[in-house]
Amino acid sequence: SNLVDRVHAVILAGGSAFGLEAATGAMRWLEERGIGFPAGPARVPIVPSAILFDLGMGDHRIRPDAAAGAAACEAARDTAPEEGSVGAGAGATVGMLF
Repeated sequence: SNLVDRVHAVILAGGSAFGLEAATGAMRWLEERGIGFPAGPARVPIVPSAILFDLGMGDHRIRPDAAAGAAACEAARDTAPEEGSVGAGAGATVGMLF
């Protein structure tokens, strides 16, 4: 069995390790709305994250930040998300290793 039975958001971002900051914004947004796993006096939002290394694509100084994570939560809908070169997919490439 697991102590935590659900996740409250999933972050998929670019910006290499810098993109992890987007999860901070998502967690803050959820916490402000009382969403999260009850842990004593606090609620801890469960936000697994996956980050792309895309610093070689476009301007490496443009990175997801906490504001982007909060904006993503604000924009989230119950419908299927866009696919293709949008969001984290804007800088994503496949098969570049060889």
